[in-house]
Amino acid sequence: MPYKIKCTYNKSSSPNYKTIFQWEDYSIEIDYNYDSDSDTVKVNGESWDEGANETLDNIIEGLAVCMTGLEWEDLEVGEEFDFDPDYHL
Repeated sequence: MPYKIKCTYNKSSSPNYKTIFQWEDYSIEIDYNYDSDSDTVKVNGESWDEGANETLDNIIEGLAVCMTGLEWEDLEVGEEFDFDPDYHL
């Protein structure tokens, strides 16, 4: 099922990439380091606790998987898109 996602922040300075997405009342921040292939995820400014919201968990996991392929590198701030996390997981 696709969800309407909006980009509210996007900055890349290799090897660090940071994108903030908006879904409903959630601000999803993903900081990704390409060299170490590691990411940090925050939801509404707090560390993400997986398991609190199954739908949000799936969206975050799908967005993070796309982050590893640098799919969000050229995403424009304010851009809205339909995102189906099941397609990426």
